[in-house]
Amino acid sequence: MRSIVCALALSAVVGFVVPVQAGGFAGPCNPAANGGADWCDDFESYPTGNLHGVNRWQGWGPGSGDASVAGDVSIAQNRTAGGSQSVQIASNDDLVRVFSDYTDVNADFYTLTSYVFVPNNSSGEMFWIVLNQYDGGGAATNWSLQLNMDTDAGIVTNEGENQSELPLIMGDWVEIRSEINMVTNAHLVFYGGNLLAATSWTEGSSGGGILDIQAIDLFSNGSSQFFYDDISLFGGEIPEVIPPSVACQLATVTEEGCGDFLFEVENLNLTAPISTFYLDVEAGTGGAICTEDNIDPPAGFTVENCTQWVDGHAMFRLTGPAFLPGERVSGRIVVDTNGSEATDVPAFSVVLTVAQDQVDAVCAAGDFSFGPTGTGDWGSITSTCTAFSPVPAMSQTAKLALMTVLLAGGALLVIRSRRPVAA
Repeated sequence: MRSIVCALALSAVVGFVVPVQAGGFAGPCNPAANGGADWCDDFESYPTGNLHGVNRWQGWGPGSGDASVAGDVSIAQNRTAGGSQSVQIASNDDLVRVFSDYTDVNADFYTLTSYVFVPNNSSGEMFWIVLNQYDGGGAATNWSLQLNMDTDAGIVTNEGENQSELPLIMGDWVEIRSEINMVTNAHLVFYGGNLLAATSWTEGSSGGGILDIQAIDLFSNGSSQFFYDDISLFGGEIPEVIPPSVACQLATVTEEGCGDFLFEVENLNLTAPISTFYLDVEAGTGGAICTEDNIDPPAGFTVENCTQWVDGHAMFRLTGPAFLPGERVSGRIVVDTNGSEATDVPAFSVVLTVAQDQVDAVCAAGDFSFGPTGTGDWGSITSTCTAFSPVPAMSQTAKLALMTVLLAGGALLVIRSRRPVAA
């Protein structure tokens, strides 16, 4: 079977909506007044200039660190409401905030949030790093998270376990958020509201770490200037946030001209199993039922077409045996892909989106409001997974040539230089 694999991830809730801890704060930074944050910093109370030695900020290095690589408090950019300052990182800056006042992790769950501003026309690599151990960069220093914002490639990459990437957003403030479960050692990383990575906390980057949060590191690998603001660390109870993910693979097109696609759903949950989810299928105006039973659900699952087909769009509800965090279920769908006519769906493709069940949702023909692509506000972050069928008009030789080009292009995205796990 020839295949191109793509993946997406999203978050949803089970049973009832438990909002993710709101990022940022109104300012000035006040833990008691801002959602009970254990720690937060909006850089508003500091004089402009070098931040070394101020409120446990210091340049990377042993002991008290190296002042020459500490970033600067700047008025060039600001995110805090009513504020005027942020921290500027550039060139070889390597600014660390050491949590020496926060040595004992005593909550089950933590939300670490920061906002980053990468100016348009920036150059170089910019990093957001979180360390579970920090001894000034010595042998005991251990990375849980290293995000590389590569302005030249236009991507942000989670470097380490389960390496993954998203498009880099420039010219605007973007949220970076970690959801850290200290009980199960699970770690979810969000960039701009989209799930970027799901890893363990202790093995997330350099491996062999501990269940602690000892420092954050704002590092420039010779880049132009960029900015951080409104950084906070919340501790509390484990929420009911569950983000499943879906991957799709291309199978051969049937004699009837239908696209034959495989899909896989993985439970990246922090706490609970999944037993019901929705699979939204968009195939453009050409979408139709190719066979009497055009979806083979995962083993043990029943399937219901909630909406019926509407202009190449249908939503299925699948219910079956619960699968645990880290487990996957897979199925198959056969559907007409759209032709070359202009639609919101790429030609000769199918777009799959997955999310969990919504409380009290009732299937109704043509009603997509409570599904993965719906407009209802039910706490789901959605993305798409697109797989392409072979172009019918192309010869087998041409198809193979196109596949080679596509796979080579994908390889170039994966096989690229990575900054070693060191600051």
